Amino acid sequence: MKNKILYLVLLFIILPCAYLKAADEATMQAEQWFLKTDKQVNDLYQKVMSKLDKKQKNALEEAQQAWIAYRKKESAASAMIPDYGGSAYNMDYMATSAELNEERVKVLEKFLKSLTVKP
Repeated sequence: MKNKILYLVLLFIILPCAYLKAADEATMQAEQWFLKTDKQVNDLYQKVMSKLDKKQKNALEEAQQAWIAYRKKESAASAMIPDYGGSAYNMDYMATSAELNEERVKVLEKFLKSLTVKP
């Protein structure tokens, strides 16, 4: 009888708690990754903007706003597809946002490089 109770405690209390802890840690890692890449995007965006004239700034600002809207929708869709928005939704959303941020960093780095190269 004691073994059955111990088994039930393990099965219904300890294992789910361990799973939740691992899931929380994964979500925190994805969030940290997102925050790091988001800072990179913002820093590069500001550097590029500082080198543009008014017309170029307006064009980049519109593009950046459209890209942010795309990132939000793409991240939401990506997080919804694997498990219909279940317990991994936040982790998937943050990870997809971080991946998209990394792609945007490359684009902004190209912009910045083209502005610093003198003909």
